[in-house]
Order: sequence, then structure tokens, then C-alpha cells
Amino acid sequence: MTTFEKIYSLFSIFFVLGLAAALALNPELRQLKPMLILASTGFFINIGYMFVVLRNIMCKSNFRQKDKFFWIALILIIWPASIIYLILYGFQKNITS
Repeated sequence: MTTFEKIYSLFSIFFVLGLAAALALNPELRQLKPMLILASTGFFINIGYMFVVLRNIMCKSNFRQKDKFFWIALILIIWPASIIYLILYGFQKNITS
């Protein structure tokens, strides 16, 4: 991952956590107009986040094809698995075998 991708990944994770906390703590944000703005912003941020994470998985040369498909399926089914992937493998350099 490049430095920009790492920063973007962390930004998007903190955005989602902050959005969840803001919606839980501020009932006035649960109105239609603020919710549409926040949700659409979060949607576009997370589209970029998923692109960065899935691209990183596909570019790992030290992963077997089976491992790549496992992580892709797990991330697409369970979003928080992407955080675990980033901690375990995502922020490491790509090691060529």
C-alpha cells in the first residue's frame, strides 16, 4: 500500500466509526436531510476504501490464489474483516516470492 492508501484507509475507518457514534449520540442527525448527506458521503468514501483494500489483496504476490479469494469473500460478506486484514497484512510491504 502506498502512503496515500494507508491514510485513506484509516480515514474511512474513522469516518465510519465517527458516523456511527454521531448517529448514536445525536438524535437530531437522524432526520432525513442530514442522514442522506452523511450516508451518501459515507457510501462514496467506503466505495474507495473497498477498492483500495481489494486492490491490495489482488496485488499481494506472496498470497496463494486460495488465500486471496478467502479474504475477498470474507471482506465482502463481513465488512469489519477488512480492518483485521489491514492489521495483519494490508499495511505490510508486498514481499515478492
